[in-house]
Amino acid sequence: MANAIRNSQASPTPNPIQDIFVKAKLDFLNELKDKKKWSELQKECTIDDIWAFTEQLQSGQGPEGRLRGLRKIQPYLERLEEYAGVVEVFVQVKPDILALIWGPIKLLLQMSRNITKCFDAILDVMKSIGPALPAFNKFDSLLGANTRIGYVLGLYFKDILDFYLTCLKFFSLKSWQVAFDGFWPIHRSKIDVIIKNMEKHSLLLCNEITMGDILEADEARQRAYAHYEEEREFRDYQNFQSIETYISPPSYDDILDSLRLSRCTGTGTWLQQDATFCRWLDSTDVSTNVVWIRGIPGAGKTYLASTAIDESITKGHCLFAFLSYKQGLQSPLPVLQSLLFQLASQEKNLRSVLCDTIMSGPKDLKRDLKGDTEFTLGTLSKLLKCAGRTFVTIDGLDEVSEATQQALIRLLLGVMTECKETRLLIVSRQGHVLKRSLQDISDVIDINQRNTRCIQSYVNHRATEWLELSGFDREARAEILQLLYPLAATAKGMFLYARLILENIDALQDVEKIREELRVLPGSLDEIYERILRQILKLPAAAQKNARRILSWVACSPQPITRQEMELAVLIEPNTEIIPRVRAELNILQLCGPLVEIRNCNLQFVHFTAKEYILNHEQKPFVDEREAILDVAMTCLNYLCCELFTLSATDEEVQDDLLSGAYRLFRFSQCHWVESIKQLARYYTTKDPPRELADLLQRFLALRSNLKYVRRETESRSRMWRLDFLKEYPEVHDMLSRVLDFKSWQRMSDNCQLSEDDSWVDQDPTTLSDITLQAHRTLESLLCSGDGHVKTCDCLALQKHYGPWLFSCSYTMCWFRRVAFEKRLTRDQHIKHHRRPFKCPIASCEYSIIGFLSQVQCDQHYDLLHSAPVKKDTSVLYENVSPNEIENLLYDLIARDEVDEMKGLASHLMRLEHHKLEKIRGLVAFSGSLEMARVVFDPEYSPTEARRRREIMIKAVEGRNRPVFAWLCENISISKADEFSDHSVNTTLMDSGSTELFDIWQDNLTRFDHQHHSLKWDAIPKKPVPDLEIRLAKFWENNALKDSMKDKWSKALKNVAEYSCSSQLAKTLIQCGADPNFGISRGAHLNTPLLLASRKTTEEAANIMKILLLAGADPYYEKKLQQGQNKGNIEIAAMGAGARGISRWLGMTWDELVAWAKEERKKDATIQSRV
Repeated sequence: MANAIRNSQASPTPNPIQDIFVKAKLDFLNELKDKKKWSELQKECTIDDIWAFTEQLQSGQGPEGRLRGLRKIQPYLERLEEYAGVVEVFVQVKPDILALIWGPIKLLLQMSRNITKCFDAILDVMKSIGPALPAFNKFDSLLGANTRIGYVLGLYFKDILDFYLTCLKFFSLKSWQVAFDGFWPIHRSKIDVIIKNMEKHSLLLCNEITMGDILEADEARQRAYAHYEEEREFRDYQNFQSIETYISPPSYDDILDSLRLSRCTGTGTWLQQDATFCRWLDSTDVSTNVVWIRGIPGAGKTYLASTAIDESITKGHCLFAFLSYKQGLQSPLPVLQSLLFQLASQEKNLRSVLCDTIMSGPKDLKRDLKGDTEFTLGTLSKLLKCAGRTFVTIDGLDEVSEATQQALIRLLLGVMTECKETRLLIVSRQGHVLKRSLQDISDVIDINQRNTRCIQSYVNHRATEWLELSGFDREARAEILQLLYPLAATAKGMFLYARLILENIDALQDVEKIREELRVLPGSLDEIYERILRQILKLPAAAQKNARRILSWVACSPQPITRQEMELAVLIEPNTEIIPRVRAELNILQLCGPLVEIRNCNLQFVHFTAKEYILNHEQKPFVDEREAILDVAMTCLNYLCCELFTLSATDEEVQDDLLSGAYRLFRFSQCHWVESIKQLARYYTTKDPPRELADLLQRFLALRSNLKYVRRETESRSRMWRLDFLKEYPEVHDMLSRVLDFKSWQRMSDNCQLSEDDSWVDQDPTTLSDITLQAHRTLESLLCSGDGHVKTCDCLALQKHYGPWLFSCSYTMCWFRRVAFEKRLTRDQHIKHHRRPFKCPIASCEYSIIGFLSQVQCDQHYDLLHSAPVKKDTSVLYENVSPNEIENLLYDLIARDEVDEMKGLASHLMRLEHHKLEKIRGLVAFSGSLEMARVVFDPEYSPTEARRRREIMIKAVEGRNRPVFAWLCENISISKADEFSDHSVNTTLMDSGSTELFDIWQDNLTRFDHQHHSLKWDAIPKKPVPDLEIRLAKFWENNALKDSMKDKWSKALKNVAEYSCSSQLAKTLIQCGADPNFGISRGAHLNTPLLLASRKTTEEAANIMKILLLAGADPYYEKKLQQGQNKGNIEIAAMGAGARGISRWLGMTWDELVAWAKEERKKDATIQSRV
């Protein structure tokens, strides 16, 4: 017997069940990337060690008031104890296997204990797994009788290790501590799959089990996990594409690609070697988080930005934006959206986080992402925390409005305080806003003339390339190269200067003219522009006219215009009835010189300084902005009045017109004719519009009115469109208002499509939607059906007229309707993500129009918000409950948003004491849902005191409860409109800084025709709030022509000078007619705006003093003090603390500033007299 035992010990019998456990252990350790945890997990550990550790945690957390309820994992630990005992007895595994049952528990609790929500999540998931494990002790007899049950125990071991591995992978994420809310839901849903596997495996614990059943269960376990991964990845991809299509964030990839292709070798080498820039890229250096590369206009800053982006791509996540005046950016929101989608597209997990944030709940949050800056910023911050090291580069910030500059910098710096691994690089010229915002918190890299060598390389490369193709003889080429030698030094660090000189002489093609041009190089960019314009003025009359028109349209059209569109636009004359054919391409370089370039078929200025020079030349602008916008509007209208755009046109006729190029300008005109009319409003505040414009609009009305137009039930928002300058023509005014209503509805519905349901076209007051529909469908029939071309296709002819991108999105308000695709397949894939076919069946719900991507989402939405459970009369349950208990219950129902339960208690609610009822209503206004508000504020709700109505409004503003605030505003009657814009409501709203609430506020001011209330002292922000200032200034501009506001601009200017000192608001008020000397004519005892600003010592106050002096404020006005110890004394602006210390901010003393402003006003008066 002893020999038998010795023999068995010497050569143990193979045990296939033990092998399953050993293989599972090895697979688990191999999947665990962090090798340091191997030894930790394999330390001998028992259930007693776990209980001892939990008691230690419990005692440590209790005194701190953070008792986390560790007892809730007791069922899980007890089931594991039973499992470990069974495995030890019947499988006889080694201690290292048992250690893997207990060791990970201790490790998970250790890793999560310092972050409460993470610790709770681990406890909760263990609590959920407990019931999924069977009571293994009940199967003792079965285990002894059927050895195959050992294989089932092996499946459970794999399940347990799957759970541990999923949790440990979460903790291996670098940023799990700051990004818990983003990443944990993804891993938690994987654990749900594991729990389901455990539940299924309990069915295998029976005598009838076969090896085939066990093998099938193991395969099913692996398939379930793999299927979950595949299905989630596919769903996330689909959802991400849908969200991206709906938001249509700006993409800057094509700009970066273009910069890379045109960047000369060696460009930016000095930056790559710069010590500050290297520290910014170095993840171990925490001293340099914000860097500002600044330089003069034309210094090649954008090319340097592209170099910086390429350097940062290899160091971490890389996000970037190339901003430009061409984008017409009025808010930081599109930039934030672009950064968000760039980040999410770089990593699968980040995509999942974004999709979970937007689409995991019953409410689809895409609309919030599209229009809510705060929500978008919060989502970006969430992803940045998950992403870890991220480099953000923003170029061209100086080309957008000062208010947008301020807002974007403030928001990005705010994000960086939360996201410690995010670094920011700003590339721009120096402006006072940027200097104030960045000077003290950034490391500055000044370009100066550090790029001279790069410019010399660029000049050599471009000149050699051009001369080789020029046809000049060797002697002429040598002479030209000699003349170009000083160009790099004369450029003084400006790439643009060198480029303009080279492109200008490229167009001359005459050695003598080139010699003349290069003999004396211009001293500045303005001198170059002046030379180019002089060359345009020497062109023949017809060419000169075309050049002026091209420059006008490039400068002032609402959207970039393509070369093909411009070629037809210059041929459209007044009263054109038959569209002329384009016989030849426009030679843009020959007509406009190097001022205009063509990028992706779009015409654009070579640099924003070219546009500034053409529109704002000191002596006389080359292009009059008002005349340019009028030309755009009238050209579009003349074109749309042409006889071919009739509903009687057959498909064959439309086909012929498409092939002849007659539709070149249609998409631009159809989209922008009415926008151009809106732009004109600000130029006709005091005078009538041109008679020819009114006549043309009446002609358009007669020719293009839609006889099948279905007038919408809602009242036209004509006040919002600010078309008062056309009120003398009521039919035209009404038609334009209805067209703008229709376009607004189109943007909101996202449901107007050209390829399927066309019932929406009768919502358009004009026939243009019908014509668009026919043109789109006819064009689709002409294009090749696949990605390839057939020999007889018309694609080449169509590309000649409409550009290479012919496949446009069929959704009318999509960005890709205007910016089309090159291939049909790409376009069709894009359209799929527009479609949301699963609609909510409740007609009053917004999702009956918007719809959902899947039936599951639709069902979840319906079950949560619309399903009607069997209603019980709950009110009788509370008949004998005290009022105090009822009141407490109501607060709980509001906190949990139990709307149906609240409906059942409506009678008790109305029996509360009045002050208690108003307190509950205030809580709902502050934080309740809209459905809850509709219950608590019954239809007849009308407090007797106006004060209480205002308090409710204020609560909604303080809580930033946008849906409830909007609903409360909608339910205010016109007779009570003054209460809506009460000073306490206005002040609270401005202090909130919420742009979303502001938009609701301004819309309702327009509805009540109370726009003048926006000029009251309480509606002026008391502190700098750039986002609101942008909107408020725009609101004032749009209402500048209203008679009710003419006398209030000056008071508002005084309030701005007294409170926020906003340059944006001050400039707008002065443009609208505010008197900078308001108060002087009313006596010597009143403050003027300049006097109020002079008392402040901030940079904002210094800038507003400069603006006031330029506008003609009297620096010598004497105010006689009326009270106090200085009563009877005289105060002038020069005595103010801000005036005395103004050199700190403006680099000149008060007297120097006054003298400078006086000279600037004289220059301006001279220019005006010449004009």
